[in-house]
Amino acid sequence: SSSELAGGMSDMRVQTLYRRRRPSSPRPRPGCAVVSRVLPAFLALLLCAAPAYCDWLFHPVGGDGATDFSALDLDEAQWFAVELPDRDWDRHQSGDSVYGWYRYHFTADAAFTGRDMVLKLGIVDDADATYCNGVQIGQTGAFPPQASSAYNVDREYVIPAATLRYGEDNVIAVKAFDMTGFGGLVGSPRLGYRLSDDDTWRFCPAGTDGAADYSEAPLDDSAWVQAPMPDTEWDKRQPEDGVFGWYRLHFHAPEGWRGKSMVLDLGSALDADQAFVNATPIGATGGSPPQARSAAGEPRLYALPGEALNLGGDNVLAAKLYNGTARGGIWGRPAILAAAVRARVFNLGSISSLSIKPPTY
Repeated sequence: SSSELAGGMSDMRVQTLYRRRRPSSPRPRPGCAVVSRVLPAFLALLLCAAPAYCDWLFHPVGGDGATDFSALDLDEAQWFAVELPDRDWDRHQSGDSVYGWYRYHFTADAAFTGRDMVLKLGIVDDADATYCNGVQIGQTGAFPPQASSAYNVDREYVIPAATLRYGEDNVIAVKAFDMTGFGGLVGSPRLGYRLSDDDTWRFCPAGTDGAADYSEAPLDDSAWVQAPMPDTEWDKRQPEDGVFGWYRLHFHAPEGWRGKSMVLDLGSALDADQAFVNATPIGATGGSPPQARSAAGEPRLYALPGEALNLGGDNVLAAKLYNGTARGGIWGRPAILAAAVRARVFNLGSISSLSIKPPTY
């Protein structure tokens, strides 16, 4: 699992490319090859995954590591559009020890007012500092004079609600530094609304008991172990291979979510999972015995059926995980994909190799 995590997460095949409309140069819409075996899941993902004419913006700055391009109001006339993953950094600017900035505009949906957002930025080669509306929300790696590379680390940053302008324009800005070789933003970013203000799940080890069901919302989980995200303690709780474990996360679903088509981004899970909302199965990735299959590094994008939610009250997201070998557990924050935001046409781009699978037991 650990080797698959290192390699798989850096090369996700889900092409979630957020882009901006460029009315002066319309392009044909890319294909959206979504294979579905569950009609409701297909419809919800289709609504949330409509391709768009749009792009991130990029500005190479060479050795200039001092100028700040993170402000919301910035003249972008000299910036140009790029698609992510960005494979053209070296074409935009050659040489080592150089900087470049990326910017992306979006509107935060007013129905999620007061809720943090989660930016799953992916891989940046080598170091980055990331901002929203001019406020730094995270950094991985380090810039000169004590530069250090984090070229193989997935970035996941929380955007505090206080930083966001709901119903208005917002901008994400990423300062990237390339030490040598290939550089830039080489992941496929996903942006979503944080499902819960608390990153602490409740966890119950299940050993080899694959038949146990802890998905019911009324279940008393108060005595379960607390598991902050990312969960680095799975192997300490149960070091054996071929074991199961259950996670539960309580969250509030406001009335404003009524009628919305939503997709849950569960985050990275090792190795296989089945996910439920209030005991309703919403999706599964990978497989457990007798047909075990690791899906380490694959994104978990599941349609969130409105009828399964307890609007105005407590809800439970439950995830049953199976770990074959090495590291196990959930390694990310769950979020509701920001597919309904509408700034200069913000949509989830093309999902090119995602199968929406019904849960298997």
